[in-house]
Amino acid sequence: MDNVSPTTPLISVVIPLYNEGLHVKELLSDLKTALQHIGCRFEVVLVDDGSPDDTWAKIKDAAQTLRNVRAVRLSRNFGKELALCAGLERAQGNAVVVMDGDGQHPPSLLPLLADKWMTSGADIVEAVKRSRGRESLASKFGALTFYVILNKLSGFELKGASDFKLIDRRVVDTWLAMRERNVFFRGMTAWMGFRTIQIPFEVGPRRAGKSGWSYLRRAKLALIGITTFSSFPLRLVTFAGTIFFLFAVGWEFKRFI
Repeated sequence: MDNVSPTTPLISVVIPLYNEGLHVKELLSDLKTALQHIGCRFEVVLVDDGSPDDTWAKIKDAAQTLRNVRAVRLSRNFGKELALCAGLERAQGNAVVVMDGDGQHPPSLLPLLADKWMTSGADIVEAVKRSRGRESLASKFGALTFYVILNKLSGFELKGASDFKLIDRRVVDTWLAMRERNVFFRGMTAWMGFRTIQIPFEVGPRRAGKSGWSYLRRAKLALIGITTFSSFPLRLVTFAGTIFFLFAVGWEFKRFI
């Protein structure tokens, strides 16, 4: 898939996949077209997040026929954030692009991400959503509410942020050294404080099927994000514990008088 000089930078593309066997071939075709315009060496790390369909079979076939494709399979469905961690642990590039494989993160943007990284000196090149694409009103409202709360509690402005970004090797190494397992990837990359530039993009339509993000999973990720990046929940628990303790002391005192 590449025939450029071995001295050029290596770019890894990490893609977690779940129940996306129908379009793995199309995804790799789009990636090949985009990556050939970068002028760098590249590898594609496909992570099967315990898919019950034929996603793993399609990934394994691709890895056997395309030398730049690396296949990773998780023992069960751990969720996108941990699947992403597994891919980052195996990526070898001087820079790593993280993206979804369902078509909503357009591979055609990869040359621009790589160019900005090589010319700007930025450590992170983040693709920011102009809009949220085709989502239900409830999903859009839930996302807006989450980001408003997170911004108020933590001071991080993540509205429009996505997991679609290029990160330099030193960012990847710093991320891996933290060994974080309660993962909120887009929040952690902002928290680390590396120099970041943003480029806008339009969220594309899904290639097929429905999103695997249930309301329960979204709520769980929101809880991780809020508890990870804000001390407010801890202060709230401490305050509630103090009130309960004082109430208990008062109740016991009342019994003895």
